[in-house]
Amino acid sequence: MSMVFLLFSLELILFLAGLYGLFIYETTFQLSIFLSLLIISIVLFALTVYRYQRQKGRKSTNDCWDCGIYMPDCLPSSGVGKKSLDCDSFDCGPDCTP
Repeated sequence: MSMVFLLFSLELILFLAGLYGLFIYETTFQLSIFLSLLIISIVLFALTVYRYQRQKGRKSTNDCWDCGIYMPDCLPSSGVGKKSLDCDSFDCGPDCTP
């Protein structure tokens, strides 16, 4: 996740440098350098967003492989001094024994 923020920072720096250069260029060589900075920053931005969306989509396809961590189906009882329920279920069902 921190790599995304580093890439966005780099993209913003490149974009601002290219934009600033478009206002102060004097030769066609400088113009080509600043335009290439703008194009690189836009392409890098698009690739970062695409890669992040692809990685995010890959993580969300995980279908309850460990229900004890993600969806506990046995909660402790609310009474004082009562024994809390333990869960013996491995299939995300309500198999709770007191």
